Amino acid sequence: MTSLEGGFFLYRLKLKHLHYAFLLFLLVLTSVYLAGCANSAVSSQQQEEISSPISEKVVQLYFPDRELNRLACEEYTVSGTQEEKVAKIFEQLKAGPRNEQLITLIPEETILLDQVIEDEDRLTINLSDHIYRINLGSSGEALLVGSIVNSLSALNFTSIQILIDGQIIESIAGHMYIAEPLAFFDYLTIRHGKIPAPSNLQDIQSAVQEGHQLWRLDPVEVSRVDGIALGFSPDKDSFSLTERDSQPGKASVLVTHGKNQYTIHLLQPLNIGPEQIWIIDEVTVE
Repeated sequence: MTSLEGGFFLYRLKLKHLHYAFLLFLLVLTSVYLAGCANSAVSSQQQEEISSPISEKVVQLYFPDRELNRLACEEYTVSGTQEEKVAKIFEQLKAGPRNEQLITLIPEETILLDQVIEDEDRLTINLSDHIYRINLGSSGEALLVGSIVNSLSALNFTSIQILIDGQIIESIAGHMYIAEPLAFFDYLTIRHGKIPAPSNLQDIQSAVQEGHQLWRLDPVEVSRVDGIALGFSPDKDSFSLTERDSQPGKASVLVTHGKNQYTIHLLQPLNIGPEQIWIIDEVTVE
């Protein structure tokens, strides 16, 4: 082989190596690009899920009882985005409860005009002025507002502003101030004031004497059991006897319910003594 032929052979060999190196570079570059696109697609998908989460949630909706004494809850399942859940909760509150002992106070013509969610825990709802079409006293107005605020709080809102036709108003019926953001009304879930005595007191006493319902001989247990109908929770609330025997036939039980405290006043309605039943006479707010 001549020196010219040898030089040409080396040139072709280097050129072939450069060609392979270039192809390898293109392959690596393409892989990086495709990986970047995949990551970008995943990131976009994750961002979309974060900005518009769709899920299902079991919530407690609050409705007034027929006597307008307190709010009682029912469980419902709502699904969709957070905005869709707000709309569904309001429509269910307007439609009314399943329990015939509960009612709705929201006029059926009332419309949720729009809503704004800020920082995930602040909600502003804008209602039509049809909500004025109901004649309510102070208790009714508090239960109307509390029904809306407590129910929407189930979506983890800690601040709820109510607007009417886009305007901040002082009250709906002239009794309850709502010009500022509102939070869960714990006290509206408890019935307070005088509690009517059962009509079958003698039958209850006879049952106890026969060895049934012996918990009725303990004022704390009466507060825990009969207090359920008043809105207290024996599993979540704390009950402690604060007064007994200072006045024969009377006792007081302090209940811590959420952030509030209540005193349940009890008495022995028939006779006084260790074998006589106790009943709840009154609930006061501390």
